[in-house]
Amino acid sequence: MNYREKYTGNKEEFYFFLKDEVIKLFKDKLQIEGNDISIPDDENLDFQIKLDADENYGDLSIKVKWGQRPEQLEENNNEDPENKPFEF
Repeated sequence: MNYREKYTGNKEEFYFFLKDEVIKLFKDKLQIEGNDISIPDDENLDFQIKLDADENYGDLSIKVKWGQRPEQLEENNNEDPENKPFEF
């Protein structure tokens, strides 16, 4: 399942958006398209920050992953998931 919400605003609005969404996330109150989002307490997380930019363009992403997608479980049935590198 993929869920996405898009917003537009200035730097200050982005700051308050990010601050509010992170607070909701860690209080297990974040929703995306009406779906509850909860990061598990008992799993290791893979997280990273990525920037693609030049003088006229910027694309900043923050990503958090845990567990494996069902199709990955089937493909990696014979592989040890602990030895797989994290890919963005």
